Amino acid sequence: MMANPLAPSVQTLGWAEVPARRFTTARVKGESWRVVAEPYQANHGRRGVIRLMEDNEDIQDTLTHLRFAMLVLIPAGILGSAMGGFWLAGRALAPVGRIAKMAREIEASKLDQRLPNPGVDDEIGRLVVTLNRMIARLESSFDTMKRFTADASHELRNPLATMRNTIDVIMERPRTLEEQQAALASLGEDVDRLRRIVEDLLLLAKADNGHLAMDRETVRLDSLVQALAEIHQPMAQEAGVTLEVAAPGSAAVEGDERWLYQMVGNVLGNALKFTPPGGRVRMEVTPEGEVVRLRVRDTGPGIPDEDLERIFQRFYQADPSRTRDRKPGSGLGLAIAAWIVKSHGGRISAANEPGGGAVFTVELPRSGTSPSQ
Repeated sequence: MMANPLAPSVQTLGWAEVPARRFTTARVKGESWRVVAEPYQANHGRRGVIRLMEDNEDIQDTLTHLRFAMLVLIPAGILGSAMGGFWLAGRALAPVGRIAKMAREIEASKLDQRLPNPGVDDEIGRLVVTLNRMIARLESSFDTMKRFTADASHELRNPLATMRNTIDVIMERPRTLEEQQAALASLGEDVDRLRRIVEDLLLLAKADNGHLAMDRETVRLDSLVQALAEIHQPMAQEAGVTLEVAAPGSAAVEGDERWLYQMVGNVLGNALKFTPPGGRVRMEVTPEGEVVRLRVRDTGPGIPDEDLERIFQRFYQADPSRTRDRKPGSGLGLAIAAWIVKSHGGRISAANEPGGGAVFTVELPRSGTSPSQ
């Protein structure tokens, strides 16, 4: 009969009674065994111990492999993942690096350049589109600023040159009192023109920066137009121009009375300036639907078709020979009027009358309606 290979282990563990179930690990000839000892009591009262033993070799192999994986394979996997992620991130972010480099090279003098579009609709592609739109807006703003600066310099240079010439003429030789008074009157006109240009420039600069607040209150546009007509009536009579107003009913708008007053005054002043003696300027105020429409008609020479789209641009000036007094203006009055109308959520346009002359149309939201954007 073959001897039990576990006998030495059993002898080592002994047969002493155990108070409760107990788990132990025994090593037999270098092998590990898991042992559970369970106490029992025979029917006749004798106590003993039942032991069950199981070879742990498979479990030990599994634990050994797991230990190897945790100590070697997992760090190697993490390192490989990190290197792969770094490589993939480098490839994914390479376009960002090129875009950043090109963006650094775009200066104020190179705003006509654009960033290359990767051609894919992902985060990078949308970023490039957004940056190109921003650069386009900057280019437009810089171009506007350059034109504004050039035009402003030109407008300021003309009256200054006229003043300089007047002073030089006075100082050439002694002048009579009448000649000196005429020269001073001419200088006064140039000073007034410079003052108006500077005031208008400051107004537009504040408007561009959003530093001009617009109050919102109910304004009777018909009453405002009638008041301005009364103020300009002496000027119209002196120029031989008939000034008429047609405002049959109440026409209330939401806006700032101060700025609306200036807007109507600028449009009316422009019409009187271009209407020759014997002509007529007519202002009509009519509520139509959700808007109040103001039309200012004149019997002047009209506006060249190619200039209808430019009439509200800053520093645009019609040919002085087309004006009643043949004197150039600052080219800012209608631009300011257009800004005021837009700030009130309205629209302004210019057109030529079929029978001659021009008509300016202003549409403003009626009181109680929301301004259109």
